[in-house]
Amino acid sequence: MRLRVALYCLLGGVVLLVPALEVGHLLWWYLSGVILAASFVPVALFGPWTVRGQFGIIFPILFIVTVLTTWSEGLVFVKLPLIHEHPIRNLFSETALYLVVAIVLAVLSRALKLAHDSGKTFPRRSLAKTAGILVICAVATLSLARSRTIYLRGFTIRMRPPSWGALACGSGESRLPAAC
Repeated sequence: MRLRVALYCLLGGVVLLVPALEVGHLLWWYLSGVILAASFVPVALFGPWTVRGQFGIIFPILFIVTVLTTWSEGLVFVKLPLIHEHPIRNLFSETALYLVVAIVLAVLSRALKLAHDSGKTFPRRSLAKTAGILVICAVATLSLARSRTIYLRGFTIRMRPPSWGALACGSGESRLPAAC
């Protein structure tokens, strides 16, 4: 089993060599592909048995975590004309790349026979129970956003929006009012 998991990681990294051929740094792209494949080993071992099921788990995670996050951060924080000239093209090209990565990882999982029957079945919640949980989570999120307070293991972080005076002072940088 360990050999098959290692093969899954090593072969999963090969997919990211395709963009590396264009931009260079083959070793770094390969290593990032190996790490990316390693992050999906639990899905390959304990996830669905079918390729379609594996793909159904891997692609949404890749799309949200890698594509949408890096694309939006690039638009907001990186001030390069190359990024701002064609944002939709960049979004579609990243989506296509990670679509291929998801397909390869799903097929590798099935080809290496990593997913197996554990013999356990888990009962599904009813639709009413699931809807109730969603409503409770929405209320909790809205109340958290309203109070702007986060409780983390005994620490309380109070988030306050910056005052207008702090924003208006200086060259548009947010500074404390005393610094004006």
